[in-house]
Amino acid sequence: MFSFNVKLVSFLVLVCFFGNLLQAQQKSLNVYYPDDTLSFELYYKSQDSLGSGKLIAYYKKHPHQKAFEKNYYYGKQSGVYKAYYPSGRTMIFSVYQAGKRNGDWTYYGTDGSIREKAKYRAGKRHGFYINKVEKYQGRFKHGLKHGKWEYNVGSAAYRKEYYENGKLTSKPSMFQQVKQVFTFGQKDSSQTVDGKVKTQVFQRYDTLYLPQEKSVEKLAYRIRYINPDSIDHPTMMRAVFVHKPEQTAIVKYRVEGKLNGLYKEYFPSGNIYHYAHYSYGKLDGDWKEYRPNGSLKQRGNYREGKKHGRWLMEIGTDQQHSLRYKAGELKK
Repeated sequence: MFSFNVKLVSFLVLVCFFGNLLQAQQKSLNVYYPDDTLSFELYYKSQDSLGSGKLIAYYKKHPHQKAFEKNYYYGKQSGVYKAYYPSGRTMIFSVYQAGKRNGDWTYYGTDGSIREKAKYRAGKRHGFYINKVEKYQGRFKHGLKHGKWEYNVGSAAYRKEYYENGKLTSKPSMFQQVKQVFTFGQKDSSQTVDGKVKTQVFQRYDTLYLPQEKSVEKLAYRIRYINPDSIDHPTMMRAVFVHKPEQTAIVKYRVEGKLNGLYKEYFPSGNIYHYAHYSYGKLDGDWKEYRPNGSLKQRGNYREGKKHGRWLMEIGTDQQHSLRYKAGELKK
């Protein structure tokens, strides 16, 4: 009887939470266009999606188009958040943890180009920030400007400033003056074009092991990380296949030497192999593995580096089954 009452109370609490959540959801979404800002009314089809910790809003005037997707974990917004333009293009991509922005944040223009990009830690900007529209960039430290900031990048009006924990200083700190440029490793041979030596490119080679269709063995692929100067976000590391350099092999982000944010591995075909999320070196959030043909093989969740919650295995086959973990331990 006591066990039954506990389950009933837990169920009612869950229903009340999601009922209140639905009532408290925003009723409109502002969409920023180059020459105007429009507000669109939203509606929610039902609260069925809340059972899986996901909330989806739709544009009232475009009922088949999502306005945003939110994920919840233990009652707090966690995981990937996406907002969309009425056209269907992604407008905002962000990562949350325990109700606060934590990780990558990107704002896209109506044409799909990146307009702003930032990193967050515990709800505050922390790390590199770039505004491609206003052409300025710099770093934040716990929500405050810190280090070198550049304005009017690429124009004759270019200028730079230096900050120390949010306060403008007259010159760079000693650390900034002696800071060495980090490179990924070995130098390639420099190239000569029209008698001039081009900038040398720094590359690092590695090996990526990928499963094959109808085979338990994994095949080794040679990959190389591309020049970081050609990447939009300075904390991003992107590798391509040596035999197929137009195809991305790995995309990951590092902050203070630790993996942080989205992590993806791809097959040479372009299909994704692994999708995961890290929080300062530990797996945290959604984790998925795909087959070479693009179908989902297994998925689950990590919490502070340990498997947590329900895991689906061998999805789409006769051997499909589920497992449940708590803090890394398999529950029976």
